[in-house]
Amino acid sequence: MKSQKRKSIKQTTKKKIYLYTAEITVHRMEAYLNQYISTSDLLKEIIEADKVMDDTQFNTLAEFMMKGNDA
Repeated sequence: MKSQKRKSIKQTTKKKIYLYTAEITVHRMEAYLNQYISTSDLLKEIIEADKVMDDTQFNTLAEFMMKGNDA
């Protein structure tokens, strides 16, 4: 009886771990995709504005894009 209870607890624990791992993966992917969309929208606006950037502006933008939300 105790053996079956332990198996059941182990299975429940494994399911919780799998669920947690899946949720974390989904959240990370959502964050990555949102960052990608934001960067794409920014580039689209820059291209559509048809403005010429100097080296300083380009380097600042490139640095921002490489760092993502940490900039």
